Amino acid sequence: MNNPTLNLQDKCAIITGTSTSTGIGAAIATAYAQAGAKVVINYEPSLPAPDELLAELKSTGGQVIAVAADISDVSQHHLLIDAALNTFGVLDILVNNAGVLGAGQLFSVTEENWDHTNSVNLKGPYFLTQAAAKIMVERKTKGRIINVTSTHVYRPSKLYTVYTISKAGLDMLSRSLALELGEFGITVNSIVPGAVTTAMSGYHAQPESLARNTNLVPLGRVGVPEDLVGAALFLASNASDYVTGADIKVNGGFGL
Repeated sequence: MNNPTLNLQDKCAIITGTSTSTGIGAAIATAYAQAGAKVVINYEPSLPAPDELLAELKSTGGQVIAVAADISDVSQHHLLIDAALNTFGVLDILVNNAGVLGAGQLFSVTEENWDHTNSVNLKGPYFLTQAAAKIMVERKTKGRIINVTSTHVYRPSKLYTVYTISKAGLDMLSRSLALELGEFGITVNSIVPGAVTTAMSGYHAQPESLARNTNLVPLGRVGVPEDLVGAALFLASNASDYVTGADIKVNGGFGL
Protein backbone atom coordinates (compact mmCIF):
# COMPACT_ATOMS: atom_id res chain seq x y z
CA MET A 1 0.00 0.00 0.00
CA ASN A 2 0.99 3.63 -0.30
CA ASN A 3 2.58 5.34 2.66
CA PRO A 4 -0.19 6.39 5.07
CA THR A 5 -1.10 10.04 5.02
CA LEU A 6 -3.53 12.40 6.75
CA ASN A 7 -4.36 14.01 3.41
CA LEU A 8 -8.13 14.12 2.76
CA GLN A 9 -7.95 15.54 -0.76
CA ASP A 10 -11.03 14.74 -2.86
CA LYS A 11 -12.88 13.32 0.16
CA CYS A 12 -16.22 14.67 1.38
CA ALA A 13 -17.18 14.74 5.05
CA ILE A 14 -20.44 15.45 6.85
CA ILE A 15 -19.88 16.74 10.38
CA THR A 16 -22.86 17.14 12.68
CA GLY A 17 -23.04 19.50 15.63
CA THR A 18 -21.21 22.54 14.27
CA SER A 19 -23.63 25.17 15.51
CA THR A 20 -20.82 27.17 17.14
CA SER A 21 -17.45 28.25 15.79
CA THR A 22 -15.60 27.13 18.91
CA GLY A 23 -16.75 23.56 19.54
CA ILE A 24 -15.43 20.11 18.68
CA GLY A 25 -17.34 19.99 15.40
CA ALA A 26 -15.87 23.30 14.27
CA ALA A 27 -12.35 22.17 15.16
CA ILE A 28 -12.76 18.97 13.17
CA ALA A 29 -14.32 20.81 10.22
CA THR A 30 -11.41 23.25 10.14
CA ALA A 31 -8.85 20.44 10.22
CA TYR A 32 -10.61 18.48 7.49
CA ALA A 33 -10.87 21.51 5.23
CA GLN A 34 -7.19 22.26 5.74
CA ALA A 35 -6.42 18.63 4.84
CA GLY A 36 -8.23 19.08 1.52
CA ALA A 37 -11.64 17.63 2.28
CA LYS A 38 -14.93 19.04 1.07
CA VAL A 39 -17.00 19.62 4.18
CA VAL A 40 -20.72 19.72 4.95
CA ILE A 41 -21.21 21.27 8.37
CA ASN A 42 -24.51 20.75 10.12
CA TYR A 43 -26.19 23.06 12.57
CA GLU A 44 -29.39 22.97 14.61
CA PRO A 45 -32.19 24.82 12.73
CA SER A 46 -33.26 26.72 15.84
CA LEU A 47 -29.79 28.30 16.10
CA PRO A 48 -28.13 30.91 13.84
CA ALA A 49 -26.14 29.63 10.89
CA PRO A 50 -22.40 29.29 11.67
CA ASP A 51 -21.53 32.18 9.34
CA GLU A 52 -18.29 33.00 11.16
CA LEU A 53 -16.97 29.46 10.72
CA LEU A 54 -18.07 29.35 7.08
CA ALA A 55 -16.34 32.65 6.33
CA GLU A 56 -13.16 31.55 8.06
CA LEU A 57 -12.96 28.26 6.18
CA LYS A 58 -13.78 29.80 2.81
CA SER A 59 -11.21 32.57 3.33
CA THR A 60 -8.48 29.93 3.38
CA GLY A 61 -9.77 28.13 0.29
CA GLY A 62 -11.94 25.56 2.03
CA GLN A 63 -14.79 23.95 0.11
CA VAL A 64 -17.56 24.00 2.68
CA ILE A 65 -21.31 24.41 2.96
CA ALA A 66 -23.60 24.62 5.99
CA VAL A 67 -26.89 22.71 6.24
CA ALA A 68 -29.57 23.16 8.87
CA ALA A 69 -30.97 19.83 10.04
CA ASP A 70 -32.27 18.52 13.35
CA ILE A 71 -30.31 15.33 13.97
CA SER A 72 -33.02 14.05 16.31
CA ASP A 73 -35.50 14.08 13.39
CA VAL A 74 -34.72 11.19 11.05
CA SER A 75 -36.87 12.74 8.31
CA GLN A 76 -34.33 15.60 8.05
CA HIS A 77 -31.24 13.42 7.57
CA HIS A 78 -31.64 13.39 3.81
CA LEU A 79 -30.89 17.13 3.80
CA LEU A 80 -27.30 16.37 4.77
CA ILE A 81 -26.86 13.40 2.44
CA ASP A 82 -28.42 15.28 -0.49
CA ALA A 83 -26.28 18.34 0.15
CA ALA A 84 -23.09 16.30 0.08
CA LEU A 85 -23.99 14.44 -3.10
CA ASN A 86 -25.54 17.36 -4.98
CA THR A 87 -22.75 19.80 -4.11
CA PHE A 88 -19.66 17.62 -4.04
CA GLY A 89 -20.73 14.40 -5.76
CA VAL A 90 -19.30 12.06 -3.14
CA LEU A 91 -19.64 11.04 0.50
CA ASP A 92 -16.68 9.45 2.24
CA ILE A 93 -16.76 10.46 5.91
CA LEU A 94 -19.47 10.94 8.52
CA VAL A 95 -18.64 12.43 11.91
CA ASN A 96 -21.47 12.02 14.40
CA ASN A 97 -20.55 14.85 16.75
CA ALA A 98 -23.91 16.46 17.63
CA GLY A 99 -24.87 15.98 21.25
CA VAL A 100 -26.86 17.38 24.15
CA LEU A 101 -25.97 17.12 27.81
CA GLY A 102 -29.32 16.00 29.16
CA ALA A 103 -28.55 16.89 32.77
CA GLY A 104 -30.64 15.45 35.54
CA GLN A 105 -30.72 12.79 38.21
CA LEU A 106 -33.11 9.85 38.32
CA PHE A 107 -35.96 11.52 40.22
CA SER A 108 -35.88 14.71 38.13
CA VAL A 109 -35.60 13.23 34.63
CA THR A 110 -38.76 13.42 32.54
CA GLU A 111 -39.75 11.27 29.60
CA GLU A 112 -39.29 14.31 27.38
CA ASN A 113 -35.73 14.80 28.63
CA TRP A 114 -34.95 11.11 28.13
CA ASP A 115 -36.39 11.06 24.61
CA HIS A 116 -34.68 14.25 23.46
CA THR A 117 -31.25 13.30 24.81
CA ASN A 118 -31.34 9.83 23.30
CA SER A 119 -32.79 11.09 20.02
CA VAL A 120 -29.87 13.48 19.51
CA ASN A 121 -27.09 11.39 21.03
CA LEU A 122 -28.04 7.89 19.88
CA LYS A 123 -31.03 7.56 17.56
CA GLY A 124 -29.83 10.37 15.31
CA PRO A 125 -26.31 8.93 14.80
CA TYR A 126 -27.71 5.45 14.19
CA PHE A 127 -30.09 6.46 11.42
CA LEU A 128 -27.75 9.03 9.87
CA THR A 129 -25.10 6.31 9.74
CA GLN A 130 -27.67 4.06 8.09
CA ALA A 131 -28.33 6.67 5.40
CA ALA A 132 -24.65 7.44 4.83
CA ALA A 133 -23.60 3.80 4.78
CA LYS A 134 -26.21 2.98 2.16
CA ILE A 135 -24.59 5.50 -0.17
CA MET A 136 -21.11 4.20 0.62
CA VAL A 137 -22.12 0.61 -0.06
CA GLU A 138 -23.94 1.48 -3.30
CA ARG A 139 -20.89 3.38 -4.56
CA LYS A 140 -18.37 0.89 -3.17
CA THR A 141 -16.80 3.68 -1.10
CA LYS A 142 -14.49 2.54 1.68
CA GLY A 143 -16.03 5.06 3.99
CA ARG A 144 -15.34 6.27 7.50
CA ILE A 145 -17.88 6.62 10.31
CA ILE A 146 -16.55 8.46 13.37
CA ASN A 147 -18.60 8.83 16.53
CA VAL A 148 -17.74 11.33 19.25
CA THR A 149 -18.64 9.71 22.56
CA SER A 150 -17.51 10.70 26.06
CA THR A 151 -15.28 9.65 28.91
CA HIS A 152 -18.55 8.89 30.70
CA VAL A 153 -18.70 5.72 28.62
CA TYR A 154 -16.26 4.41 31.24
CA ARG A 155 -16.92 6.80 34.11
CA PRO A 156 -20.58 7.13 35.17
CA SER A 157 -21.97 10.37 36.52
CA LYS A 158 -24.84 10.68 38.96
CA LEU A 159 -25.60 14.17 37.64
CA TYR A 160 -25.89 13.22 33.96
CA THR A 161 -27.33 9.72 33.92
CA VAL A 162 -29.31 10.03 30.68
CA TYR A 163 -26.29 11.55 28.91
CA THR A 164 -23.96 8.80 30.07
CA ILE A 165 -26.44 6.09 29.05
CA SER A 166 -26.83 7.63 25.58
CA LYS A 167 -23.07 7.90 25.07
CA ALA A 168 -22.52 4.32 26.23
CA GLY A 169 -25.06 3.33 23.60
CA LEU A 170 -23.16 5.31 20.98
CA ASP A 171 -19.97 3.48 21.92
CA MET A 172 -21.70 0.13 21.40
CA LEU A 173 -23.15 1.44 18.14
CA SER A 174 -19.59 1.97 16.90
CA ARG A 175 -18.50 -1.54 17.76
CA SER A 176 -21.65 -3.22 16.49
CA LEU A 177 -21.65 -1.39 13.16
CA ALA A 178 -17.92 -2.01 12.77
CA LEU A 179 -18.85 -5.71 12.66
CA GLU A 180 -21.73 -5.14 10.27
CA LEU A 181 -20.02 -2.78 7.83
CA GLY A 182 -16.56 -4.33 7.80
CA GLU A 183 -17.35 -6.54 4.82
CA PHE A 184 -17.89 -3.38 2.75
CA GLY A 185 -14.59 -1.83 3.76
CA ILE A 186 -16.32 0.81 5.90
CA THR A 187 -14.70 1.51 9.25
CA VAL A 188 -16.58 2.65 12.34
CA ASN A 189 -14.67 4.09 15.28
CA SER A 190 -15.14 6.32 18.32
CA ILE A 191 -13.27 9.32 19.63
CA VAL A 192 -13.61 9.52 23.40
CA PRO A 193 -13.03 13.05 24.75
CA GLY A 194 -12.30 13.68 28.38
CA ALA A 195 -13.09 16.98 30.06
CA VAL A 196 -13.18 19.45 27.16
CA THR A 197 -14.31 23.05 27.44
CA THR A 198 -17.04 23.72 24.87
CA ALA A 199 -20.28 25.69 24.76
CA MET A 200 -22.15 22.56 25.87
CA SER A 201 -19.76 21.77 28.72
CA GLY A 202 -18.78 25.28 29.72
CA TYR A 203 -19.01 24.22 33.36
CA HIS A 204 -15.51 22.75 32.89
CA ALA A 205 -14.23 26.34 32.76
CA GLN A 206 -15.80 27.26 36.10
CA PRO A 207 -13.11 27.50 38.80
CA GLU A 208 -14.34 24.65 41.01
CA SER A 209 -14.91 22.25 38.11
CA LEU A 210 -11.70 23.31 36.40
CA ALA A 211 -9.63 22.62 39.51
CA ARG A 212 -11.32 19.27 40.16
CA ASN A 213 -10.91 18.02 36.59
CA THR A 214 -7.39 19.34 36.21
CA ASN A 215 -6.38 17.27 39.24
CA LEU A 216 -7.67 14.16 37.44
CA VAL A 217 -5.62 14.82 34.29
CA PRO A 218 -1.96 13.69 34.37
CA LEU A 219 -1.12 16.20 31.62
CA GLY A 220 -2.28 18.97 33.95
CA ARG A 221 -5.02 20.73 32.02
CA VAL A 222 -8.57 20.40 30.78
CA GLY A 223 -8.86 19.79 27.04
CA VAL A 224 -9.84 22.12 24.23
CA PRO A 225 -11.64 21.12 21.01
CA GLU A 226 -8.44 21.29 18.97
CA ASP A 227 -7.01 18.44 21.04
CA LEU A 228 -9.35 16.04 19.21
CA VAL A 229 -8.20 17.01 15.73
CA GLY A 230 -5.33 14.52 15.48
CA ALA A 231 -7.57 11.53 16.22
CA ALA A 232 -10.27 12.83 13.87
CA LEU A 233 -7.78 13.21 11.01
CA PHE A 234 -6.26 9.79 11.66
CA LEU A 235 -9.61 8.01 11.65
CA ALA A 236 -10.76 9.78 8.48
CA SER A 237 -7.57 9.11 6.53
CA ASN A 238 -5.94 6.08 4.91
CA ALA A 239 -3.58 5.94 7.89
CA SER A 240 -6.40 4.13 9.73
CA ASP A 241 -7.28 1.66 6.96
CA TYR A 242 -6.93 -1.31 9.35
CA VAL A 243 -8.61 0.31 12.36
CA THR A 244 -12.26 -0.37 13.11
CA GLY A 245 -14.35 -0.86 16.22
CA ALA A 246 -11.78 1.12 18.17
CA ASP A 247 -12.25 3.87 20.71
CA ILE A 248 -9.47 6.42 20.92
CA LYS A 249 -9.29 8.20 24.24
CA VAL A 250 -8.29 11.85 23.87
CA ASN A 251 -8.36 12.90 27.48
CA GLY A 252 -4.87 13.71 28.74
CA GLY A 253 -4.99 10.55 30.83
CA PHE A 254 -8.17 11.66 32.63
CA GLY A 255 -9.02 9.39 35.53
CA LEU A 256 -5.96 7.14 35.42
